[in-house]
Amino acid sequence: MRPLIHPPIQIITKGKRAMAAVALQAFGPFCAISERALPGAYVLWNAQAHRAIDVTSAVDEQWQECILIDQTTFNIIQHKDRPDDLLLPHKDITFAVQNSPFQYELTSIEIVLLNDENPDLTETKKQNLVIVSAITPQAQQSIDFFALNGEGFDAEKNRLTIKQLDYLSMTDHRIFERTETWQRASQIIDSIKTVDGNADLHPLVVNQTKLMVSNSGFWSVWATLLWRAFEDRDLLAHVLAQSPEESILLKGAYTDLQQEHIIELPGHSAHNSFPGTRQDWLV
Repeated sequence: MRPLIHPPIQIITKGKRAMAAVALQAFGPFCAISERALPGAYVLWNAQAHRAIDVTSAVDEQWQECILIDQTTFNIIQHKDRPDDLLLPHKDITFAVQNSPFQYELTSIEIVLLNDENPDLTETKKQNLVIVSAITPQAQQSIDFFALNGEGFDAEKNRLTIKQLDYLSMTDHRIFERTETWQRASQIIDSIKTVDGNADLHPLVVNQTKLMVSNSGFWSVWATLLWRAFEDRDLLAHVLAQSPEESILLKGAYTDLQQEHIIELPGHSAHNSFPGTRQDWLV
């Protein structure tokens, strides 16, 4: 789960812009919880109050509590009681290159596709999926609350149970999209390895990787695999961290400016793949 930092309210034109639009610019078009690239439907979620915020609402004092989540994730949590000890990306260091509270691993899973109308047509198959696991109770609480591995996942049995209709209609496709990104990232990393040591080609392939990552989502998948392959903090910072311009803003360079002055954040682009990412995950 990508750790986030909210730009201070002084630099985002308080009261003059829709909060959802600011969040898209501040964090990029990604779900803060599942990390998938946001489809057309998303929710501005006040994590402290556990409620959706009107996407047209102007920036106000709620700003520091609000993150963007995809509609699937919101549908899963909206009728649940919010636990007090969740690990949240805008409040905690939810990823680290070492001893990260959330772990990501490609795992062989038994998938059970239920047929409610005719149990004889229930299917069972094996499939490799990227599973999120926890090394802290708070991280596990978050995995369970947000159902990051699917609502029908049984960790003890390594089994994911889904209704066939839900599977075919992709009601919750987050784990499958995460796995597709893992596979894509693995291929890209192999390409980087083939040009390792080549002063001409290596920077080109790394920059191409940055371009691909900027639209893929699932930041933690990329961070996990890039760190395992290279253990190179400079490489991870280049591909996955915020741009230097944004870093300067978030470190407080705005403090000498008039509060009413409009400052534009760099936003999401091929050169700033994951805006709003905290810096301390690389320590």
